[in-house]
Amino acid sequence: MAKKKMLTEADRFYIKSHLDVPVEELAKTINTYEKTIEEEIERAKKGILVDDLLIKNKDRGVVVMTEGASSLADDRRVTNRRDRRYKEGVTRPIK
Repeated sequence: MAKKKMLTEADRFYIKSHLDVPVEELAKTINTYEKTIEEEIERAKKGILVDDLLIKNKDRGVVVMTEGASSLADDRRVTNRRDRRYKEGVTRPIK
């Protein structure tokens, strides 16, 4: 039934514009696995990803982070527990 796993840009655009169509029907139309379609629908519902803002040259294997990707990654970064501890203060009894 399904032959390929990787989605092309055209496939991703088709999925984003047909979110109301059942997953089984999309999988038959695009000729890919249903799980791949479900993952792409989840990505489309989340919005813009950092990966979408990176500049990629597949011929040379180069990926460049743009300013937009950097700021989006910083905005979505989870604060570290250690940072929270130092902001609140660390108190220890004197031995």
